[in-house]
Amino acid sequence: MSSIKPRHFHGIDGLITSPPCQPFSTAGHKRGLADPRGQLVYQPMRFVRMLRPAWVAIEEVPAVLPIWENIAVELGGLGYATWTGVLAAEEFGVPQTRRRAILLASLRTTTVFPPAPTHTRYRRGQHPGALPTPRWKSMADAIGRGLPDRPSYTVTTRGNGWGGSGARGPIRAAQRTGRWTGSHTGLTVAEFGALQGFSVDHPWQGNTDNQLTQVGNAIPPGLAFAALSCVVHGTTTAPRRMSSHPAQVSDCHPAAGRSHRKDHV
Repeated sequence: MSSIKPRHFHGIDGLITSPPCQPFSTAGHKRGLADPRGQLVYQPMRFVRMLRPAWVAIEEVPAVLPIWENIAVELGGLGYATWTGVLAAEEFGVPQTRRRAILLASLRTTTVFPPAPTHTRYRRGQHPGALPTPRWKSMADAIGRGLPDRPSYTVTTRGNGWGGSGARGPIRAAQRTGRWTGSHTGLTVAEFGALQGFSVDHPWQGNTDNQLTQVGNAIPPGLAFAALSCVVHGTTTAPRRMSSHPAQVSDCHPAAGRSHRKDHV
């Protein structure tokens, strides 16, 4: 990463970064900053200091939130308004209970707010018929094929962590068939991508292992769009006119997390 020079990107309007999650993920060894890859969480500031983009969006697993909060303080000193917090993917129309720690920052506004949820939060054991609409999307909604009527657990680079009984152990995809074996057999890489919110014809590249790595490392497009809508255009209202994504995006508004007005730093 140190060989990539910020000066090569002079003139950019915004900065989006997603440092490696493996050092902090519950699916990994959780060595944190002791893992050399863990130090990459500080690299976005190297680019911000030199490039001073108008807006910044950074995402990681929830364990990194305290680091984002510290970085938000430093961004405030550079004149950015910031918001830090954890967003739940199913609250933005993604059929998966993925959680991501988000840092949003802008030079264009005095306050940054997170996107307002467009769907209900999933709680284990909820009966979907008793929920207000729009409710969260389930695996059955995304794929059908007799899958459970609830969102998927987090899709990882090894496939998924759920079985018919709700077991959360890793399920390994078979390299040659592109399918995994479990209580619900025959899920393809494309269908795993659908649980992330990608279209079933998304052009994943390489062999099955490579494709699963791409699926598992991605941030769901619906969640990314919702977060970016709150900083890209420098307003406190999500720009519905630019939305070609099927996920609904509502106004950005005060919510759980931390907003810092740049004139109060």
